[in-house]
Amino acid sequence: MCAAKSHIQQQNQQALMPQIFELPDGGLDFHNAFLSSEEADELLLHLTENTTQTPWEVLKTQAQLAPAPGFFNNVGWQQNRVFVYGKWHLTPRLTAWQSEAGAAYRYSGLMHPATPMTPLMANLKNRIESATGCRFNSVLLNWYRSGADAMGLHADNEPELGPNPTIASVSLGATRKFVLQHNASKTKHALLLTHGSLLVMRGALQHHWKHNLPRALKVTEGRINLTFRYIQPTS
Repeated sequence: MCAAKSHIQQQNQQALMPQIFELPDGGLDFHNAFLSSEEADELLLHLTENTTQTPWEVLKTQAQLAPAPGFFNNVGWQQNRVFVYGKWHLTPRLTAWQSEAGAAYRYSGLMHPATPMTPLMANLKNRIESATGCRFNSVLLNWYRSGADAMGLHADNEPELGPNPTIASVSLGATRKFVLQHNASKTKHALLLTHGSLLVMRGALQHHWKHNLPRALKVTEGRINLTFRYIQPTS
């Protein structure tokens, strides 16, 4: 849900304007340094502090089909399970959901109920709204613990996102390759998402392109991705 702006506009910061990619059937805006390294480090610490169990320790001890418990008391990370091709599988990443009241979200067959945003996350949302001219009321958090964690090819086109949704994605931690593929032509477009960067997917992109985060087994460090979106209010 956006105002007149169609891409990120950092007022009085012409030197920091993003790269604009006008693709067939949609567009991308990429800001390689939306957050300073200090801001990105602080946010990464906020999302991973107060550890009660490390993800790897949980994975070694949990039941095969049971979702893992929340890992951190200020975020509530979980590893969900999905039923694919007749079998239960643990998702190759950790997830969490934060939103304003009434902004529940069904994704990959899982219902994410409305959960209040932490103050730091709400401040980041406001900053992205100011930069993009778009309204957001929720954020899906994904933690890729190493290059072995990944996200398959998909589109963010769930009905509650409305027509032509704008998705604003902040990356923290290890640099990972982000790949888009056009549904009809199979043309691909790739970007390296860096620590503190912001990627905005806009226009009809979600209807004509799919995107994924491929495995990168040489990457040993983790990456957290924050995807801000607007959930249409339920009647």
